[in-house]
Amino acid sequence: KNIVQGIDLCENSVLKHIDHLNITIEQLNILIENLPGKNVGREETEQIFRMCKSTEPILKLLNLWRIKNKDQDTIKSLMFGLKHLKSYRFPKTTIQGFRKVVKFLHSLTMHKLYQELFLEMLGNQVHLVKMRRG
Repeated sequence: KNIVQGIDLCENSVLKHIDHLNITIEQLNILIENLPGKNVGREETEQIFRMCKSTEPILKLLNLWRIKNKDQDTIKSLMFGLKHLKSYRFPKTTIQGFRKVVKFLHSLTMHKLYQELFLEMLGNQVHLVKMRRG
């Protein structure tokens, strides 16, 4: 139960940072195409964009990219992708919004949230082992 609440808290914290971003499907395609590693296809991007609420496509696409690129550092890759957005004449507010998301993902707050989740999961595993032995 606490793990689900922790995950919801993490997701809501990130959503709070991207909630005001008004991003089009074309801008989302450009962002995803500029991330290093294996690309998420345009068809996948468009399908996710159609299926999700306004702020969810960004998170879902970044997660899909992360799954395809497990060897890549997410924060460094996002910063790399953001550097290239200026050449596509992205609105300054959109780029700043993405930067805020990246900073938040790399922040102490997010680190603490992950740490709490990890400790909670570890605690649950220890409890299960004790129950099996006892």
